[in-house]
This record gives sequence, C-alpha cells and structure tokens, in this order.
Amino acid sequence: MANIFFTFDYEVFFGSRTGTTEKCLLEPTRKLIRLAAKHQAKFTFFVDVLYLMRLRYYSTMPELKNDYDNILSQLRTLVNDGHDIQLHLHPHWIKASYDGIWKLDYSNYRIQNFSKEEVNEIVYSSIKFLEGITSQKIFAFRAGGWCIQPFEKLNLPFAMNGVWLDSTVYHKGFNKSSTHFYDFRKSPDLDSWNFNNDPVIADNNGAFMELPIASFVFSPIFFWRLIFIKKFFHEKFLAAGDGNALSKGRSQLLRMILLPTRSVVSIDGYKSSVISSAFNKFLSTGKNNFVVIGHPKAMSSFSFNKLDSFITTAISQGHHIASIRGVFGGKNNISIKDLIE
Repeated sequence: MANIFFTFDYEVFFGSRTGTTEKCLLEPTRKLIRLAAKHQAKFTFFVDVLYLMRLRYYSTMPELKNDYDNILSQLRTLVNDGHDIQLHLHPHWIKASYDGIWKLDYSNYRIQNFSKEEVNEIVYSSIKFLEGITSQKIFAFRAGGWCIQPFEKLNLPFAMNGVWLDSTVYHKGFNKSSTHFYDFRKSPDLDSWNFNNDPVIADNNGAFMELPIASFVFSPIFFWRLIFIKKFFHEKFLAAGDGNALSKGRSQLLRMILLPTRSVVSIDGYKSSVISSAFNKFLSTGKNNFVVIGHPKAMSSFSFNKLDSFITTAISQGHHIASIRGVFGGKNNISIKDLIE
C-alpha cells in the first residue's frame, strides 16, 4: 500500500495582486482542516516563512498585524490537529514593501541570488522563526517556484540547521524565465533518493533525501480544455484566493499549448481532474511514496470535491494519507562533518 502525501504551499499570490490573507490562506485552509478531520487524514503545509516575517515587520499597521496574528493562530491549530508544518522560502519577500498594496522584489525571486552569508542567515532565521511558532523541529524544505538549483549555497546551511529532506523536484521538470530556473530533466524516476550537491543526482551515501513531487504528462488538449473551462464554467473552477499568479514565461506557455508537458500532480483547480489517473499509473510502477502538491489559494469547489472523493477511495483501498513528519520524522541522514570536509 502507498503513502500518499498531500502537501500544500501555504502562500499568497505573487502577481500584480497578492490577494488577501483571508481568501488566499485562512478560509481555504479551514476547509482543508475540516476535510482532513472527516477522513482522519494528515496533511503537510510548506509555509512561506519570509512572508510571515514581512508581516511581522509591518505589524504596526493594524490590518497586517491582524493578518499575522490570524496566520499564527491557524498554524498552531494545524499542529494541534496533527498536521505537519515545514519550510518554504520565497525570497522576493525579504525586501518587499507595503503601502496599502505589496510591492515585491522579483529581482530576488531565487535564493541563489543572495551571497552564501546571506543564505546562511535567511535559512537560520527562517527556521528559528517557524520553530518558534510550531514548537516542532523543522527538517523538510520546498523551494519557492521549484528553484532549488544550484544547491551549493543551501547544503551547509541546511545541514547546520537540521534540514535533511527536500520535496521540490518533479521528474523531467524544466523551466527557465526571468524569475525561474530549474532543470530536473535528468532526475531519477524514483519515489525517493539520497543526494549531496545536486538534488537530481542520486547518491546512496548522500546526506540529504529527495522526496519528489509526483509528475504526469499533460497533453496540449488538456491546456486548451482548461482555457475553455475557465471561460465558460468559471464559478465551479474559481480559485479560493483573490489575487493573481505571476505570469508564466512565453516559452513555457508555448510548450504547454503545443507539446506534451511534464508537470506536477496537483490538487489545484482543474489539474485535480487527473489525480486518479496519475495515481493508478504510479501504482503500476511499484513505488511507495506519492506526493501531491497543492495551494490553499488555488483550491476550488471542483478540487475540494476531487480531494474528498480521492481520499475516500484511497483509504478504502488501504492506502495511507500521511504527513511527511508522520512517515519520515524520526530519521536524520545528515553528517555535517562529511559536508564540511
């Protein structure tokens, strides 16, 4: 039987409208909490810590202080309910400013744009901040925008702060734009592996473990259908969040509508329509760990229904709806000495 991990990137939008905390985070996460309780399932939330730290920085403003307090309360509720909280970093928040609307620093979208010393401080302060909220040890990470490469600025800060598990890679993923870069085209077709200096190069003696997001090949027809559905069936597929996403690069859009595209298995919006097909294909490979990505802000009535029905079926078949902490929390691969040497 498989371990099924529903992992949610807990973040607002990054386009021209970031959206409100209530609609992007609090309200859809309350629905996820209720759905999980119905099935006695446990989820993992990768929390965009740098956004929370920026809220705290501007907490003299009553509306942002209210957002900050409500998020902290919800994160503690998640922990009390047995859900897992782990680290997610979007560095464009570090120098973001607020004057009624957020102005984001896209020049620093990738953490690799910072010096090694700055990365050390970002990782250390973020982990301590999140552990102060949850009172739990943080050991897992997901990179903002999948931008985990190159890993050389992250390996030592992670090792020194107890982060040994990454869940960013998806098989054959690739993107290169003005903000994003990742190249997973040579990643192993496995459901977990160890690595050292590059998360797509397996090393049995590696200090870190990759728990990849499941992937699926989407045909151009899927994306043309998605355009049609958004136009004519808008309400059913309307995202919970009230912001808008950062635009995809032109080359990525062309690939999606013209060629088969490898992408993540997601519970967001219309993408959730393929989850059963993707899982059945996964089971045929004999793998054990099926990682699904989602975002509270991108959940819709359609995807909530898909999530509910999928969990019902999976549990009836004997599969385990698990958190990353619930399965891997007792392990630790890191040897700091080996990394330093």
